[in-house]
Amino acid sequence: ASKNHPEDEASLRDDASRWESRLAYCRAAILETLRLHPPVHTNCRIFDKDVELDGRCTIPRRTRVYLPIAQMHRNERNFARASEFLPERWVRRDKNAGVWVARDHATEPKIA
Repeated sequence: ASKNHPEDEASLRDDASRWESRLAYCRAAILETLRLHPPVHTNCRIFDKDVELDGRCTIPRRTRVYLPIAQMHRNERNFARASEFLPERWVRRDKNAGVWVARDHATEPKIA
């Protein structure tokens, strides 16, 4: 774009915004696919020190702990409508700009 063609610059900004929106939704679709079909179904960790849970239980050092990733991702306590493919878990529609943007999971409510 040049000074002689400001409309070209505006058009390029609009194109970039649309691409960013599409990429945000594409990323959300990939995250949701990986949530439903994780490449690793379980993971194992061995604690290198004692770990206290809620002050009620202590897991001793050198304990092997298995994390059932696939089960955690399909559990309704962790994800509402856990068996459904919902890329919108990870993005939201910006009402002002009309584009997809990443969700801020620290401040925005979960999908119901």
